[in-house]
Amino acid sequence: MPIFRYGQRLCIGVMLSALVVACGGSDEPNSDAVRFFRRANTELKRREYKEALRLYDEAIHESGNFYEAFNNRGITYFELGDYERALQDYNQAILLNPDYGEAYYNRANTFIAMGRYAQSIQDLNRLTRTSYVDTARVYYARAMSYQSQDDYEAALTDFGRAVRLDSTYEEAYINRGLLQYRLKNYDMAERDFQKAIAINPEQDFAWNNLGMLKMAAADYKAAEEYFNRAIELNRRQAYYLNNRGFALLQQDSLEAGLADIERSLELDKRNGWAYRNRGIYYLRTEQPEEALKQFQRAVNLDQTVEKIYFYLGEAYRAVGNQQEACQAWRQSAARHEAEAEERLKELCL
Repeated sequence: MPIFRYGQRLCIGVMLSALVVACGGSDEPNSDAVRFFRRANTELKRREYKEALRLYDEAIHESGNFYEAFNNRGITYFELGDYERALQDYNQAILLNPDYGEAYYNRANTFIAMGRYAQSIQDLNRLTRTSYVDTARVYYARAMSYQSQDDYEAALTDFGRAVRLDSTYEEAYINRGLLQYRLKNYDMAERDFQKAIAINPEQDFAWNNLGMLKMAAADYKAAEEYFNRAIELNRRQAYYLNNRGFALLQQDSLEAGLADIERSLELDKRNGWAYRNRGIYYLRTEQPEEALKQFQRAVNLDQTVEKIYFYLGEAYRAVGNQQEACQAWRQSAARHEAEAEERLKELCL
């Protein structure tokens, strides 16, 4: 699932907790193994992953029961996107020390990255029954897994536990707010986004999401102001530009809106929402053939884009293809989009 999802691209902010890097502590590794291990940790923190792997390999060669080295080599593989090798190393760390909480936590986060949420929850459940030091992040990670399985009640419960344990946990507030938005609990979503901003005024995700809430309330000017703040903080985020472009279109600032949408597409040419919004611009400026091309491109990239089939139907109607228009509106109506239902009653008897 993309980072920005709901509405005209609400940031889902799926920010996995930082993997725990062990700092040493085994009594058994010899001094050479520990020396390699400490050098590897330095390279890992510097994101020099290939050198870190080489040094962890040396540490493990010197001491085959060095479970912290297996854990940290697993982190390195995770950072390189090699999740299978990361799992192998976490499994070995757990085999060597079945009580090693960091390896369970890191393995759970790897399962999340792989979409294996049930296995992630199993590892996290184990940690909630122990004295694992960073329980707030355990509950946060489990909430993200529950949410990905559409168990929203359990997710909200765990987000709540996370922020009670750590009242400064901005990621938990953001992602709970996103879930509340998805459930259309807009007041609660706004409180969570505002809380995240109170913790970190430079949290661009939260500013963007407040803009999305204003969009849902059709307060496009206020939405534009929130998007302005998000863009000030992160000028390279394509979705913020696209969101502001849509808000400007809704205020009939067509050329300014198009400029933002074009800039968004320069940054991300595979954003179906931006093609939809560019199509809306062409519809509004009476260029239906070009609008049709944009909507078709959006469908090819992402069929889940909100109201895309409604707008596709509008473009087909504008070019005189009533049959295709009715077919597109039927697809939109199947998603319970009211505008398409009205079109079907009016034009597709």
